[in-house]
Amino acid sequence: MHEAALAARVADAVRSLEGEGGRLRLLVASDHRDQAAFDVALRLHLAAKLGSVGGSEGLDIEIVHVPRQRLCAACASGFRDADPDALCPRCGGPSLPSGSADRIELEWQPGTPIGRRLAGRAAEEH
Repeated sequence: MHEAALAARVADAVRSLEGEGGRLRLLVASDHRDQAAFDVALRLHLAAKLGSVGGSEGLDIEIVHVPRQRLCAACASGFRDADPDALCPRCGGPSLPSGSADRIELEWQPGTPIGRRLAGRAAEEH
């Protein structure tokens, strides 16, 4: 899923939440090869989408890449891993692309201690 479109959906969800501060965990299942670059792009898009509304004020965001089902190209064994380039734990063969769409789940914890602000984290990682 493209980062800008994903950020727009997340921003809409955040705007619907009550309260000023909180912690948002984004559980991402994807086949992005460069997860760090994906995280930076997503944070920058979120800062742009939420900044003008003030929705990112006091919002701490954590992006977690969760394991998804993989299939070994060499031995056809199934296994779970968050890394799209993961090697099969059984034979060491490469994994095939999952073939499933990117998925994201949001976990919201209102009123939790404020961490670094979204815009600050995006700037630090860029």
